[in-house]
Amino acid sequence: MRDERTLNLTEQALKIILHAGDGKLLTTEALKHLENGESMQAEKKLDQAQESLRIARGTQMDVIQMETNGQKVPHLHLFAHAQDILMTATSEWTMATHIAVLVNKEDT
Repeated sequence: MRDERTLNLTEQALKIILHAGDGKLLTTEALKHLENGESMQAEKKLDQAQESLRIARGTQMDVIQMETNGQKVPHLHLFAHAQDILMTATSEWTMATHIAVLVNKEDT
């Protein structure tokens, strides 16, 4: 039987995956708007993506702070996977925001 800490960490990992996945999807939608010359819609999607990624990072930091405060946090492959998804989604969001700036410079 799994202990309570593992179950909690699984819930945290799934929360990170959910919000990071939302952030990635919204970032992809923003890029599609940029391709279509819809800068305002792209900006809104990037803002929404940023909020989703903020929630995911906050959840990740909650777990990291538990460990730095001396709580034993079990190793869970799902949590490591969640961190990978968050890192990738954040990287894509960062690149998309730079692309948006470049596209908007060309439009002016």
